[in-house]
Amino acid sequence: MRERERAGLVGCSAWIAGRLVVSLDDARAAVAGGGRTDGGKRATLPIDPSFGPARIPRADRATQLVATAVARALTGIDASLGDATGVITASVLASADTNDQFERRRLTGRPAAPRSFPYTAPNATAGELSMALRARGPTTALAGGAEVGVAAVALACSWLEDGDAERVVVAAYECPAEPAPPWLGGPGPHVECAVALVLDAVPSGGSLRIGAYWMDRTDAVRESRDDWRSRCGSVGPLLPIVGAARARTPTSVVVVGDAGGGVRLELSE
Repeated sequence: MRERERAGLVGCSAWIAGRLVVSLDDARAAVAGGGRTDGGKRATLPIDPSFGPARIPRADRATQLVATAVARALTGIDASLGDATGVITASVLASADTNDQFERRRLTGRPAAPRSFPYTAPNATAGELSMALRARGPTTALAGGAEVGVAAVALACSWLEDGDAERVVVAAYECPAEPAPPWLGGPGPHVECAVALVLDAVPSGGSLRIGAYWMDRTDAVRESRDDWRSRCGSVGPLLPIVGAARARTPTSVVVVGDAGGGVRLELSE
């Protein structure tokens, strides 16, 4: 095993079921609560009015969710690296919720919602986030299984190590459709959630170090079977980063990959 890339975590935020979480215990409680109002509706997101004011309030729920997490993660951080900032979003469900709403309207004879159509693309959230940040570095959207959030962190480390960016904002999110569409084959495990990580090329003193390690052993990757974290999709594997950062634990976050393309995340003091 060899270390390939490194970065420093300078900001983070996590939202689960309509509330800010700062520890794994917080996250577990939020998942259990489900984030519903008394009327059964989704909780209102506290969108920062200064963050992408011309576009974010008109965006779909997934984009607003990501914007809420990213704005909080950037609180107190010098944002002068716009020209050298990259953006990566990661999700299991991606734009499934927006697609489902768009198609339900069409199939039930109601007028289509033209404003929603751009957000049916799975990379729409990444594009909106890049514009809100005025980021001119590389931007991409990843979709896949629950490990896709970890893959996004590994890619961010690679961009920073290779000089493609001086800062990368990583946002993993899940915005499930309600009720779950029939093509999911069931109600689906996910709760609404997002985590935002701000990574810089040069680790600052006292920050968490993140290293991407690559292994030749395919048996190194094992999917977590923690029930409550699995309900967070791509967000679940990244929650220990948020917990360690908030606790100011002197911890290294290690993204472990293998030749077969699998990844996992480990914490070590």
